[in-house]
Amino acid sequence: MNLFRNLLFTGILLFGPFSSYAVDGYEKYRFGMTLEESKKVHACAWEKQDIDFPGFMIYGNKRAALFKCSSYPYKQRKIEFYLEFIDNILQRIILDISAAEKENLQTLKALKKQYGFKKGSVQEKGRRKIYSFDDVSVEVEIYAAPLNLMYLRFYSKNYRQLIRQPYLKGLET
Repeated sequence: MNLFRNLLFTGILLFGPFSSYAVDGYEKYRFGMTLEESKKVHACAWEKQDIDFPGFMIYGNKRAALFKCSSYPYKQRKIEFYLEFIDNILQRIILDISAAEKENLQTLKALKKQYGFKKGSVQEKGRRKIYSFDDVSVEVEIYAAPLNLMYLRFYSKNYRQLIRQPYLKGLET
């Protein structure tokens, strides 16, 4: 029995902190929730995004819709908070946590510590950088000054597989 406990404890120590795992959502929002369940989590005036918005599309035979809350509480301020659903199941969460450049860099540093970060996990595309964390279900996108935009994204474990299918833009759900 002691041998089993020692092996279990050693396995947790060796593999627990370093294994790649997916977050299961953000705060009380959990991937797999329906739109109706998600709307009950936080009282907000949820706005369905226009058809032309890039996050509103059909992936293969999967229907997707993006909803926005313009006044979600985050660090003693209100931010824009997005929920993306594919076939009425929550698959992606996006927070617009943009602030002054100095605060953005402090937030990035804290996120690197929380989610783990390897050198070389940055894609540079013009004035923006995308940081992918060791936990592959989390990324941050930062736009350089003068924009100083910062988006924090959480993905379900199925999200990238779902969107690899061909899609048609501009069709309503």
